[in-house]
Amino acid sequence: TGVTETKQNDHETPPPSQPPPPTKKKKKNPKKEFDMTKYAQRHIALKIAYLGVDYDGFVRQQNTDNTIEHFLFSALLRTRLITDVNTCNYARCGRTDKGVSSLGNVVSLTVRSNGSNSHGRGDDDNVVVEIDFVRVLNAVLPADIRVLAWSPVQANFSARFACRYRCYKYLFYRDGMDIEAM
Repeated sequence: TGVTETKQNDHETPPPSQPPPPTKKKKKNPKKEFDMTKYAQRHIALKIAYLGVDYDGFVRQQNTDNTIEHFLFSALLRTRLITDVNTCNYARCGRTDKGVSSLGNVVSLTVRSNGSNSHGRGDDDNVVVEIDFVRVLNAVLPADIRVLAWSPVQANFSARFACRYRCYKYLFYRDGMDIEAM
């Protein structure tokens, strides 16, 4: 006879006449509060470089969020290296004006650590690998703001007061300027 029988396999989709089975909506878990007290902390210095041409200076300002510090603090908060700008024992070595770049500004602050004490290491038998602060922060900072290095420092270290000197070099594009007259 000319009759062809087709079987439907279990893995095939149901015919269009049947509605698809209802899907369960996943409930979103409420965000857990981050508890910094559950983590070790350590005081560090960060060496930072940035192209300041598109920024309104280094220091945070009330009238604009377009500063290097604003983006640095946003990255520190986003990565949960700090929980509060005002309580992280922050100090800056220097500052720059609108449009000015820096190749080695230093800041100091207290951050979350993988360590079990202020030195970021466990006991003698159990050395802990520290957070790669450079990689973590550069992953969330704008491309024209970079953390170059970090170093552990004493808890009383202040980038502002421990700075022995500042070196300024001014570079100008000729672009119609009379450099000799300057």
